[in-house]
Amino acid sequence: MNQMDLFTAKEQGLLAETERKQLEGLSQDELGDLLVRVRRLRDKYSDLYRRQGHQSVKRTRTRAAASDSNERTLQKAEILEDSLSRVARHLSQSARANANELKAGRLEVARGERDRKGPATKGGSATRNAPPESARSSKRSKPIVEGARVGAVSATTKKNQAARDNRAKKKTKKRR
Repeated sequence: MNQMDLFTAKEQGLLAETERKQLEGLSQDELGDLLVRVRRLRDKYSDLYRRQGHQSVKRTRTRAAASDSNERTLQKAEILEDSLSRVARHLSQSARANANELKAGRLEVARGERDRKGPATKGGSATRNAPPESARSSKRSKPIVEGARVGAVSATTKKNQAARDNRAKKKTKKRR
C-alpha cells in the first residue's frame, strides 16, 4: 500500500506542499504558515495514536496485544514528522540566508557612511556624539549583585545579625 493512501485528499495536498521542489518557491512567511499547518496535523495524529493505544490497553489489558491495533495512525504520525522536519530545515535555511542578506546590507550602508564622513579626528565627531556624563557608566565602587547571589548575601547578613543579637542578649542576661 502506498503511504499517501493513508491520508485524505486534503492531507495529501498538504504533504505535497512539503516536497523539496515545492518548498523552494515559498517565502519565509509562507514557510512559517506551512510549518504551523503540518505541526497541527502531526500533533493530531500523535495524540490520536496515544489515545488509541490507551483505549486498546484498557480493552485488552496487555500492551503487547494493543501495540498492533493502531499501526496506521503511527505511520501517519511518522510521515508527518518527516514532513515537519523537512519544512523546519528549509525555514531555518531561508531565515539564515535572509539574515545574512540583511547583515550584508547593513554593513554596506555603514561602510558608505564611514567613507562619506571620513576618519574620526581627535576631539572631533567622536566627542560631539558621545552621550552626556549622566548617561555614561556609573562610578560605583561595588558591583551590583545579581542572580542567585542576592539571596545568599541576604541570608548571610541575616545570619550575622542573628549572631550579634544572641551575643547582645547574653550580655544583658549576665548584667542582671
